[in-house]
Amino acid sequence: MAAGYMEWARLAIEDARAGLAKSCWWYAYRRAHEVIELASKALLRAMAIEFPKVHDAAPGLLALRDMMPAATHADIERLATLMQNMTPYRGPAMYGIEKDGIPPSDLFDEPRGRRAVEDAEWALRTCEALIAAAQGETPSDGST
Repeated sequence: MAAGYMEWARLAIEDARAGLAKSCWWYAYRRAHEVIELASKALLRAMAIEFPKVHDAAPGLLALRDMMPAATHADIERLATLMQNMTPYRGPAMYGIEKDGIPPSDLFDEPRGRRAVEDAEWALRTCEALIAAAQGETPSDGST
């Protein structure tokens, strides 16, 4: 399951980058959130941590932190913070604010879209490295 989640996250990062290339900041944000969610859930799966089937994986990540070496705590906390900060905007990135007639394209600007993709790229690399370390492997070459 963890490998499948990571493959899905790798596909989603390509979509997020395509959103940036087309100046679709809302789409880049939405897909970047999905990358972070999937990579985080892959990490949890790889560590045999059950997590609620909701979009915010932060509680599972924070539970994992205490089971991991101290050197990984800052990365796991950053993953959890990204999840907590981005998850509330997942819906608006797809639907906008329907009751007010505001489309997602009016809610997300270039800096926000770019930052989300940068965070997603970091999360993908970090989760790959944490999974590889936990399994006693060498992380991939980072060509995601």
